Amino acid sequence: MVGCWALWERRNKVLFEEEVWRADMVVQRAREVLWEMSDVVGAMADPGACVVGGWVRPERDKVKINVDAGVKEGVGTSWGIVCRDADGRMIWGETIQARVLLHPTLAEAVAILYGLQEAESRGIRRLIVEGDCEVVIEDLKKRRTRRNDIFLIYYDILNLCRRFDDVSFSFVRRGLNKVAHEFAHVLPWEEGRRRWESFFPPSIAPLADADLSNT
Repeated sequence: MVGCWALWERRNKVLFEEEVWRADMVVQRAREVLWEMSDVVGAMADPGACVVGGWVRPERDKVKINVDAGVKEGVGTSWGIVCRDADGRMIWGETIQARVLLHPTLAEAVAILYGLQEAESRGIRRLIVEGDCEVVIEDLKKRRTRRNDIFLIYYDILNLCRRFDDVSFSFVRRGLNKVAHEFAHVLPWEEGRRRWESFFPPSIAPLADADLSNT
């Protein structure tokens, strides 16, 4: 049923929004819906077992970097990165937009690489990297390496990890990754790199505050 609904949604986007058909988009959307449904079912069975909107703070001696990527047909690929401390304070946020179309999974891996590169440039030594692409997070947790495009990115990520004192990877549902998602989709869409350290886009602060409301 979920698969049929995802196919119908993609069909409508092709017809009415002139988006390009890609089967991997259907699969990804179906997985997202299943994750959301599992959260709701879990909350109904045990209200204390599922916290909605509760971004998890890192330990006091670490920061957490959330990342996200977006691919828009006919436009390009964008990435969002946000770094926060144990109090939930945003240390920096970043938007990267490029006129190149990447496979969504590859784009998510590149987001992690960008986040680590920025963390290293700022002298951060201990961090948690969190993203909503479960496949990529699990591959990096298990240090999987193979010979194709995405695993070349994995190789760069894992090599870069050796330059830190402590790096861990964490998967989070998309609903708890909204700040990074918003950074990835900041308008206007401009090719290049934009960073914020004090005055953040107006759409960001309410999302960051909402993240902390249940923690």
